[in-house]
Amino acid sequence: MRLIDADAFERKVMCGDEEDVQDVIYSLRDFPTAYDIDKVVKQLEEWSFESKILVPVNNELGEYEEEVEREVICTKNAVDIVKGGGVNE
Repeated sequence: MRLIDADAFERKVMCGDEEDVQDVIYSLRDFPTAYDIDKVVKQLEEWSFESKILVPVNNELGEYEEEVEREVICTKNAVDIVKGGGVNE
């Protein structure tokens, strides 16, 4: 599944001369992807890094913090990547 630029598709259909649904469906294949999940995931992986962080733990012995290694990414970078959708404009 892929997401397309619906505005561009609507302009094409409204101004085009497609006469039946099959022509419209075939024309869907020509539209650029508006959001590329694979590219977003790749960018998130490229910008993330291993870091030791403190994780709160609550068990029968009480609450404490445990240092663990996790993949982390700066929130601002993650938001920018997701907003960009993996497509170049």
